[in-house]
Amino acid sequence: MSRKKKCKKERGNTAPARFSLSKSQVKVAVTGFNRARLLDALAREGITVKRVINITSNQFIIIIYQKEYAKTFAICNRLCYNCNVVEYIGLSFWLKSKLNRIALLVGALSVVTLFCLSNAFLLDIKVTGAENIATTQFLTYLKSNGVKVGAVKGSLNHDEIREITRSFENVAECSVKVVGHTLFIHLTERDQTTPSPSSAQNLCSRYDATVTRIVCEKGTAKVKVGQRVRKGETLIEGKLYNQLGQEMLETQASGKVYGTVTQKRVFIASTTSYAVIRTGKSKAITSLYLWGMAIGKATSPYESYESECTQTFLPLLPVKAERTVFYETALKKVEQTLDEMVEKCAEKAQAEFIDDVNEGVEVKTHAQKLTETEYEITVYLTTEREIT
Repeated sequence: MSRKKKCKKERGNTAPARFSLSKSQVKVAVTGFNRARLLDALAREGITVKRVINITSNQFIIIIYQKEYAKTFAICNRLCYNCNVVEYIGLSFWLKSKLNRIALLVGALSVVTLFCLSNAFLLDIKVTGAENIATTQFLTYLKSNGVKVGAVKGSLNHDEIREITRSFENVAECSVKVVGHTLFIHLTERDQTTPSPSSAQNLCSRYDATVTRIVCEKGTAKVKVGQRVRKGETLIEGKLYNQLGQEMLETQASGKVYGTVTQKRVFIASTTSYAVIRTGKSKAITSLYLWGMAIGKATSPYESYESECTQTFLPLLPVKAERTVFYETALKKVEQTLDEMVEKCAEKAQAEFIDDVNEGVEVKTHAQKLTETEYEITVYLTTEREIT
């Protein structure tokens, strides 16, 4: 039993192309005996063979018009002749063969152009040293004075930028430098510390407290251990007395007084509340910024959501990619017991109360029911601390 050999049709325009202003033609190499049979079949189908070139006894080349290319290969397949394109002839084929080189050239020119432009424009502004100054407000102030992303680097005057920056509220000094396409501004803030008045003669209590320890360095102690004092009451007086109780001289009161301080914090809490949680659905959207102008806007596909944003600068290009991930959120009903509410309120009150005290805090709580689900929770916090 004979097995028929299938002819392979060439895929894609991989053969070389030759320039010609004549009608587009295709040069096809055919392998097989009895070429007259193939030529006769092509003639019956109305296919014009422009030329036949003999190579060997079983190999020859035919030149056909491009519009009859598919029909010719179909006949070769049917008659089991091996065939493949060895050359394309015509203007359209020649132009297509040059597209890859043209695209490579255009791409190279684009990269060079963008690189030159990226070095010519300011793409980012970094502000450091701003502890008490709002960075967003400061950047808005710079923009209103012409210092902004997208500005031509050659137009930036460092002395003018320093002058503009020093004019901003609470800025004492600054340093300015440009690295690549980024402007770096380091701020030195004005000292906002309010000095203690040197004319104060007495040390007074900052809290309502019960005195536990007294360390009097200068002046006269006006309280005793175990005494209850009110906020503002004199603890150490800036005066010295003799044994008869007569005033000898005035001095600057100095020392430390410690006492047991109790403060309270009142909360209104409910056993039923609602919390915003993520549902697990998320979608990431990337926006591009070219010289500060947005290409595409990141819009959340969810009605209720949280978002996280990261930014990346593309190397050598004035392009900033901003990736925003939107997380769908929903309200979830949360049930909690009275004990859980009391514990949370106590933790919150303790976090607010402790500033210069880290340990030894006694916590007491009291809960009063207001409605079926609401409670008034009072937290009492007691600790020994310096009260001067």
